[in-house]
Amino acid sequence: MNTYWTIQRKNVWEQAKVIGCLTGSSEHIWPEFEVAYQWMIEQMSKRLNCLPSAPVWVWVDRPDMRSKNQLGIKGVETVLLEVKLNPDLVLLSDFVSWHYVLNNFTVEFYDNEPIDKMLSWERIFDIETLCSLQDYGDCILQGVTPTIHIEQLKCIKEFIAK
Repeated sequence: MNTYWTIQRKNVWEQAKVIGCLTGSSEHIWPEFEVAYQWMIEQMSKRLNCLPSAPVWVWVDRPDMRSKNQLGIKGVETVLLEVKLNPDLVLLSDFVSWHYVLNNFTVEFYDNEPIDKMLSWERIFDIETLCSLQDYGDCILQGVTPTIHIEQLKCIKEFIAK
């Protein structure tokens, strides 16, 4: 089992405690990101050999909660949860390159590469190559998983996003 981290709204955490698991929800996907999320759901299903479902997002490294980008929506009660998961149930990708997918861009390793855009999106999972590219910068690892059972979760910190 590996340790991962997820940031969730407090009401989602409370619901997970009642139903016994944390699952993703399609209702929070912005319409402009539906194509990217559907693609990620298909990748999860194929690569993790699971039924298609909205992802639960996790981080490999504990997020720095002082970072403005981690806090979520201002004023919302939020929790940082520690998660113990079998790494075979987590599809890792690079945070920065995932934004290429979200914005419907081609993930290019080199300038003006002749590659199909949707095929290029699979490169977000090629962590080794991404991290070795001189101009790329630091890789920030994130992951998706279909379900996290309550016994795999530990509430570390509750906070209100500033």
